Amino acid sequence: MRYYEDRAVFVRSGSGRRRLLAADGVVAAAFDHRTSRAGDPLLHTHVVTANMTCRRSADGELVWRAIPGAGLYEHARAAGHLYQAHLRHLLSERLGLASTPVVNGTAEVVGVPERVIELFSKRRQEIAEVLSESGASSARAAQVATLETRQAKQYGVDADSLDAGWRREAAGVGFGSEQVAACFDRTAVAQVARTEVDVAGLFDRLAGPSGLTERSATFRRTEVIEAIASAVGASASARTVEALADRFLGSSGRCWWTAHPLRPQPMRPSATPKPHRRTVRSWRRRR
Repeated sequence: MRYYEDRAVFVRSGSGRRRLLAADGVVAAAFDHRTSRAGDPLLHTHVVTANMTCRRSADGELVWRAIPGAGLYEHARAAGHLYQAHLRHLLSERLGLASTPVVNGTAEVVGVPERVIELFSKRRQEIAEVLSESGASSARAAQVATLETRQAKQYGVDADSLDAGWRREAAGVGFGSEQVAACFDRTAVAQVARTEVDVAGLFDRLAGPSGLTERSATFRRTEVIEAIASAVGASASARTVEALADRFLGSSGRCWWTAHPLRPQPMRPSATPKPHRRTVRSWRRRR
């Protein structure tokens, strides 16, 4: 939520409400869940947010406004990548869990076999079956299939029963207590997590021909965040990923920025809020 508050939440003001002004954050509550709707282990966080934000007017009055959705959609992927990067970092530091290379923003825990991952991916299997039956493959079809197969949550199952059931299922495919324990190493992996990122090498890859401009001549800050969050694995927190993104974008000789009249991507000012134009910054790689 900090990232959304800093980068994606703003208010409309002025004639026709065309000006975008920095807001004072959101009213939200976060809930950590550890199961999917199919009853499989799935650590994730739900955030319930009021569709309102506020800022102080010139006379000091607190004014509440609805949150424009453009910024939320603009930053959704980057926010998801940051969440996953921060989760990997905490799991590595606190539990000594290692992660596989990041694919589409997420990674698996090293030591958990593919058969176990498939066993505890019942929701994905349900959706895949519906798509297979319909012959559809689009993102929209996947969204419809997700909703159609969505089961009611089971609130009456206690944590001990869930844990015991998961252990029985995993043991049934050869993943018992010893295999589980082998995934944890509170010393070696934690040291890797604290290892400093090879910033120069990372920046060179991002600015290289197979980096951010491999398929497009320009890129945005959100795309830099996604790329860095994927590249650092478990070695950086969300704040560190953002700091590296800003450091890369400000590095001399690698890129320069231009403004385009596209979707708004407001920057949260540190001092008095100023109006933001409906533009989005994009960068070009220096050749």
